[in-house]
Amino acid sequence: MPDINISTADLMPTAPLHWTSILHYIVLVSALFLLITSGDKASLLHIFILAALALVTGADLYIDRLEMPRLFIFIFRVLILGIPLILTGISPTEQTRSFSVFTAIVAAPILAMTFFSCVVPFLGDPRIMSWCK
Repeated sequence: MPDINISTADLMPTAPLHWTSILHYIVLVSALFLLITSGDKASLLHIFILAALALVTGADLYIDRLEMPRLFIFIFRVLILGIPLILTGISPTEQTRSFSVFTAIVAAPILAMTFFSCVVPFLGDPRIMSWCK
């Protein structure tokens, strides 16, 4: 059997304890919470949209390691904010609707830092600070 040595540093996102990373983690946990609380009332479309939210948020955590144009990074961040707003309209219960609004409020600074990272570098998202050259 081949010896596979994978460093944990390779698996960690850039700046894992930065405040924007923590917001990403909160969005991921809230997607899981939305899935659990919707229960058996959730439609298949609702589950797929939650999966898309989790995938886009996870991809945005590692966006500096993916060679993607800036437009796609912007689209990812718009989706991180937009998908919870869509879920607010299609969620099956009142609890999931209100938590979708909370998720959108948490995701709003992630999108805002796309525009303000170069202006306010000490608060900026370290994954996109290479843009500020």
